[in-house]
Amino acid sequence: MNENAKIRVLIAEDDPIQNDLLKDALELESDMACCGQACDGLEALAKLETEQPDVLLLDIVMPNMDGVDLLNELRENPPPKRPKVIAISAYGQEHIARAALAQGADWFLLKPYQLELLMRRIRTLAGEAPSQKKCTLEHIVSKAVIDLGVQTSAVGFLYLEQALLILLTHQGTCLMSKDVY
Repeated sequence: MNENAKIRVLIAEDDPIQNDLLKDALELESDMACCGQACDGLEALAKLETEQPDVLLLDIVMPNMDGVDLLNELRENPPPKRPKVIAISAYGQEHIARAALAQGADWFLLKPYQLELLMRRIRTLAGEAPSQKKCTLEHIVSKAVIDLGVQTSAVGFLYLEQALLILLTHQGTCLMSKDVY
């Protein structure tokens, strides 16, 4: 695939092992490229100007400038090309997710997450028109599970979300539907 046609992703993650893992995972995807890495919010802010990524993977808890402050800066002083932002945190407290989304994050993922899920989210967000958000089935199911009062930090949150997606997308009968109900 042409390098210009690839989804350009900037990683802002203070854990060097996680940062390198994400870079390696992105490079394995034929339609994605890591256009830069930052270890704190200030470095990420500078790289946003020079690299102009399509998607920013933003760890919420970082030194010097955290993810929420970076999102606030992007909202107050938007760059020429504002990337889609996937906020990531190991802290599953609901107020952290709400703060990130309120400050302009397009999606929130709780660590640990499956790389396959992250890659799907990147593709979904990068494919959206800048002026409109698509309401995907995954968005609807995630919101419904949260509206039921299940916290994103709950051990079974991802399992419940995936089970509901399977039920809703499976054609015909599904053997597990009785168990889920």
